[in-house]
Amino acid sequence: MDLFTYWQVVRRQRRLIVLGGLVTAVLAAFALFKVSTSGLELRSPPTYRASSKLFVTQSGFPWGRTALDEYIRVRGANSAVPRFADPSRMEYLASLYSELAMSDAVRRIAFGNRELPSSDDYEVVALKAPDGRPMPLIEVAGLSSSAERAVAIANRVAGALQTFVARRQTQSKIPESTRIVLPVVDQAEQAEVFEGVKLTTAVMILLLGTVATLFAAFTTDNVKRQRRLAAELESVEQDVVGMTRADDSAVHSLGSPAGKTRAGSASRPL
Repeated sequence: MDLFTYWQVVRRQRRLIVLGGLVTAVLAAFALFKVSTSGLELRSPPTYRASSKLFVTQSGFPWGRTALDEYIRVRGANSAVPRFADPSRMEYLASLYSELAMSDAVRRIAFGNRELPSSDDYEVVALKAPDGRPMPLIEVAGLSSSAERAVAIANRVAGALQTFVARRQTQSKIPESTRIVLPVVDQAEQAEVFEGVKLTTAVMILLLGTVATLFAAFTTDNVKRQRRLAAELESVEQDVVGMTRADDSAVHSLGSPAGKTRAGSASRPL
């Protein structure tokens, strides 16, 4: 079949194609949206992500020094000890604190006893350098279907982790000079789209609906064409049968005595 033939089929079955297109569009719309008390809502809204970064360090900014060669005398100790901890310990603590941030204790500080909605979540990871080496940095990421809530979750969890560590330090009576501090080096202010709207179901419905509509249109047109050809063939057969019967009647009439008399009279010379 060429394009012109396809176009003729589409024109003949345009009502069926329009009806199928409308049904497909409605089904695709229901796959994308749902009706709620506030109106139409996306069934799978986009997920936004916002992050805050915490720096695992101690007072005195040891990361700004060329050498950690200062010593202090601790009460009760017979000798002086290094003022600053080994950098590798900070990297280890960053990994440890990222796990503690996911604990129930930190969650209760951040959100109390209420459960987060299913569309909200957060994740905490210790960052690494491009070459794979650990860094004393913690990233707290908030995830939500709302950009504002994603920012709020990230900042709230980061603050809860700071509070958790400070409370434990106070309870353990750790001296201020030897405490780990977690300053915010990058506060969450804006959220980015982490996962867009899921269109897979709607696209599949559109494709299947289009294929089904075209299949129904061409099948219907083919059935109608076959019925039309069958009707025309039946009409021709009836005409042939009628003509055959008429010929048989004429032959029969000529073979009868009356027919012979009429035939003789017609052939008698005047």
